[in-house]
Amino acid sequence: MASIGSVLNDIPSVWIYIGCSILFSALLFFGRWFLKKHFKNRANKKFKGSFDELIQSSINCNLNIVEYITKNISLQKQIWDDKKKYESSTKIKPGMATKVHVELLYKLKVHLWTICIQALESEYNSRYKQEIIQFNNSLFDTLLSEIQSSLGIDLDSDLSYNYPVRYLMFYKKLRMVFEMVFLNIGSKLAISEEIKKNGDDQLYDTDLAIDAAEKNFITNINNMRAYNSKQMNKIIAASMAILKTMEDNLLCCFKFLQNLDLKQGDS
Repeated sequence: MASIGSVLNDIPSVWIYIGCSILFSALLFFGRWFLKKHFKNRANKKFKGSFDELIQSSINCNLNIVEYITKNISLQKQIWDDKKKYESSTKIKPGMATKVHVELLYKLKVHLWTICIQALESEYNSRYKQEIIQFNNSLFDTLLSEIQSSLGIDLDSDLSYNYPVRYLMFYKKLRMVFEMVFLNIGSKLAISEEIKKNGDDQLYDTDLAIDAAEKNFITNINNMRAYNSKQMNKIIAASMAILKTMEDNLLCCFKFLQNLDLKQGDS
């Protein structure tokens, strides 16, 4: 049994150990806080100005949506490319150095899809709805809700992965809207043969893109489970690739509509 004297002699060393532990924890906490602040300021300095300018431009009642989508996709690419400088080029979810990158990407994507789906719903409402039997107004609420939910899962570091199959289902729903646009279903405008041919080609290209995305999913992702971060990341990367293709399709869709307006203005 230890004597009272030996216990008393050990007290200073115990306090030294406790003090060192507290000091180390404090240094670790403030070190991480400083690094997070540094990375946040660095990313904001690079991209926050362009982000705010883009969001502000969308408030304009005379918004050129083709120009907006082009700038949004371009800014996303700049942020993705910069993110790859600090982490693996295939990593999607944020690390300490790229939290702001992913936050901005999430906001850009949600904003893009919100603007575009609202514009597509407005286009739908301007047509003869009785000729559009594939869907109704509720589709647009469904599309927006699904894309926001899926993005929140895939780009939030605190949530688990989503399956690309959800994006494929979303893509096929969106395809019905593309069909309305490219085939001029319910349109109140007179359409030339040239425009009809262009619309047919655009819808064909969209179908090819959907088929390619589905084949890639079946071949590489269908039976995969996220047993580790590498597999999880591969699944999320597949989802983001499908989403990127859909965003490119959106740009083609609104270019088609813009060209249609220009043709009508010239006639």
